[in-house]
Order: sequence, then structure tokens, then C-alpha cells
Amino acid sequence: MDASKNDGQLDFLSPLQAAQQARRRRKILAWLIFLTVIPALVFHLLATHYQPTKPVSPASPLLPLLRPAPDHWAIWLTDLDSSFHWQYQAQQPMPAASLIKLPVAVWLERQIQAGQISGQKLVTLRQADKQPGNGGLREAPAGRQYSLETLLRLSLQQSDNTAFHLLCNQLDRQKLDDDIHSLGLKNTSFSHDQTTAADIGYLWAKLMPEKFIGWLENTPFTDYSPAKLGDIKVAHKIGREEMMVADSGIIFLPHHRLVFVFIGRDLDPEEGIKVIQNLASASAQWVLELRTRNSELRK
Repeated sequence: MDASKNDGQLDFLSPLQAAQQARRRRKILAWLIFLTVIPALVFHLLATHYQPTKPVSPASPLLPLLRPAPDHWAIWLTDLDSSFHWQYQAQQPMPAASLIKLPVAVWLERQIQAGQISGQKLVTLRQADKQPGNGGLREAPAGRQYSLETLLRLSLQQSDNTAFHLLCNQLDRQKLDDDIHSLGLKNTSFSHDQTTAADIGYLWAKLMPEKFIGWLENTPFTDYSPAKLGDIKVAHKIGREEMMVADSGIIFLPHHRLVFVFIGRDLDPEEGIKVIQNLASASAQWVLELRTRNSELRK
């Protein structure tokens, strides 16, 4: 009798336990679906429909000034007195034109300072040395002598092509690319008339002798970057040839020394100069506004 009762209880409990186990399995399956399918669905919806807000370029004051051909420009900006830095296509190879005079002059000045050559060495101007383009030395009488120091100043301050030609005659032209690369300007080539905004910017920021900066504060090319800067002091070196124009240097703002490089190619140089004027003015204003904003945040 007792055994029969126990067997009946076992027969009754087995379906109950089976039902409970089935419910547990369904719950576990439901949780597995929730933990795997639902996140995947949410991720799919986000990836399909959510578009993150595109960050506004901090250079928005400058980029509109490059229209209608922004791809034709390369820009480098860095403030020597703050962490501000911005660049646009600064690694893009661009024509060097007269900007190439900067690294050649810096390298030669280093040779002079190292005692490898005398800055007072005299070079005689020949008729065959006279070059077209910028500078008044081509009007000087043949036979006149000039020191390397004078030729350096004229090649930078006046962008005198004849003075630069005489300087290069004193150097090994076959080695000039290697000499320029030794300065850290790996993307600048004398033989290929090529540079980048980054290389020229680095030169101004790290390599430029104070003497050169002083010379370049007084150039005749006031229609370039200084044109819209009023009484603000600018040391700068220009470059120009057919379908290309450039300016580079330092804008001396209150409490800031803003290194700039603007290089434009495949354009009308006269129109390019207007762009450079606007870029210089907008860059200076941008840095001053950032200073004001940062000062207000610190209050």
C-alpha cells in the first residue's frame, strides 16, 4: 500500500517538474535572445540612422577665403608663444620659387658661423651673372664686388635673383639638396623647385637667424601679407612665378609671434596676392580672438 502510494506521487510529480524545467528553459532562451539579438538590432539601427555631428573645423575663418580653389593652397600656422597650431595641406608638395632662398641662406649662414667660409668674402659680379626678376643688382655695373653677407641680405630682403645666383655659385649646387635636407627639410628640393608649407613653417619656427628676421622686417613687398595688418610688424619672404604665389614669415602680434606660410599654385598670382592679404589678416584676428576667449575663460 505505501509503495503503491509512493509510486503514484512520483508519477504525479514528474510532469510538474518537467513543466517547471520547460518554463526555466524558456526563460533562459528569452534572456539569451534579449542579450544577443536586441543589442545587435540597436547597433544596426544606430549605424544605419545615426550620423554623428561633423566637427566644425577651427580654421573656418580661413577656409572660405580659399574659394573657389581650396585644393590649390597649402597653409601652415603656428604661434611661437602658445599651443596654437593649424595646417591645411601642409605636406603637399608645392612650387618653391623664391622661398627656396630661405633654406639656402640658412645653410650658408651656418657655414659662416662655423668658420667654414667668411661672410666678408668678396664675389665679383659678371654680366653673365645678371638674372631677370626681382632685385636691383642686375642693374649694377659688371666688375663690382659684393661680400657674401651683402648678397645674403639682398637675396632675402629684396628677393634679388642676381644676388642669389652669385651665392649659389659659391656653393656646390649638386649637394644643395643634401645640404637643405640636413636642416631637417626633407621635402624641400633646390633641384626640383619644390617645398612644402610644413618645411617652410618649420624653418621659420626653429631655424631662422634673428639677423635674417630683422632684414625681412623691411622688405618692399608690403602688398603681400602686411597689406591689411596696419601697423603690425611683419617679417616675411615672398615667392612668385607664373601661376604661383607665396608668402611666409612671422606676424608680431601683442604677446604672440604667429608663424605663417601661404602657398598657392595653378592660379593668377595677382589674385593669389589678394588671397594672401586676406589670409594674413584673418589669421591674426583669429589668434587674437582665441587669446581673448581664453582670458575670459580663466576669469
